Order: sequence, then structure tokens, then C-alpha cells
Amino acid sequence: MRELRCELKRLITETDRLVLAGCLGLIASRDTSVGEKGVAWLSSLYFGQPLESPLRQTLDLSEPVERFCLWYDNHVPDVIYLEKKYKLHGFYAKEQTQLTKEECTRLLVGDWGWMECTPSPLIRELGECLDAGLLEPLNPIRYTQQRFLYPAEDAQVILNSGFQWRVCKEGFLNPYASAQPVEGPAVLEIHYYKQVPSLIENLVPKGCGYAY
Repeated sequence: MRELRCELKRLITETDRLVLAGCLGLIASRDTSVGEKGVAWLSSLYFGQPLESPLRQTLDLSEPVERFCLWYDNHVPDVIYLEKKYKLHGFYAKEQTQLTKEECTRLLVGDWGWMECTPSPLIRELGECLDAGLLEPLNPIRYTQQRFLYPAEDAQVILNSGFQWRVCKEGFLNPYASAQPVEGPAVLEIHYYKQVPSLIENLVPKGCGYAY
């Protein structure tokens, strides 16, 4: 499955996040598909270069050309997604497929041989990158995500905050494993297809530039 969209991303303060969430609640609908009141608790594990910070791909506004990650939401690792995000003709493209908990466990302990035999092209591609030493699993992170929908102009606003990271990869599948809080900003994302709705753009705190 491939999804094409434009995306703006910026770092905001926790105070700005609270104000923005309150305003969005008045003009946009909450995406209740992810959880009550449009709030989800996400657990993610990115794949990157050795010694790369597990938070870089979430907090860094300069998106990489391509990235892979595993994720599940709301403390339920029964449905685990492998996602690949990349740029295509100026748009962000996203593809994803599901993994079983057993497959995810084997991947995290370095058992990648099965990946070349899977019918999923996305899993095979990640397996090739892991075998070649181009990528490796980074330490998992978890955070709270609020999602708002603005159907009038086919846009979505996402607020990420409360970042925590776990000290070992194996903790990814345990939603209650100990994690260390990370002090820092929240992350605002605006996903759209034609242009950022002016009503939403006017709500965004001024002072920092967007990352396209």
C-alpha cells in the first residue's frame, strides 16, 4: 500500500502543543480510529546507522530520504507494522505491511534469514539492508500522539509528545518495559495534499521554520 502526501514538520514547546490541541479541538475532528479522543500511545523502533540516536529520526526536522520503522499503538503488540517512508517526486510516500510477533522477535535478535523468503517485498527489502550492514535496529522509543482531521481540505494534524526511550531493542515488544523520559520539544506534523489549510496555518506558533 502506497500513500502520497505533502508534509510539514516542526518542533514546538509543550505549552504551544497544549494551546494548539485546544484550538484544533474546536475546528477539526479528533481521529478516534487511533484511540479515545484521538489520542494514541505509540511504540516505535527505527532502523538506522550504527550508533545513531533512536530519537533523531523523530525529532530531527531534516527528514532522511528513506527510513524504515516498526510500530504498534496503545500497548497492544499483537498488530505490528513495518513502515517505509521516502520521498517520491517531491511528495512523501509511505508503504507498510504487517508482521507477526514471532517474526518481529526473530528480526530483533538478528535472525534475518526468513526475510528473504517472505512474499512481502517490503520485508525482503529491509532484510537485504540488514544483511548488507546498511541498517540496524535502534533502541525503541514511545510517545503520545494526538491526531486531528480537517476533512474540508483533506488535511491531518499530528501532535507528538512525551517521548521516552528504552535501553534495549528487545523491550520493544513489551509495552510496559521501563523507559527513560526525554526532555525536549513536542513535534507538530501537518499532512496535506494540495496546500496547508489557512485556518490551521494561522494557529501554528510563529518563530521556527517548517521542514518540508
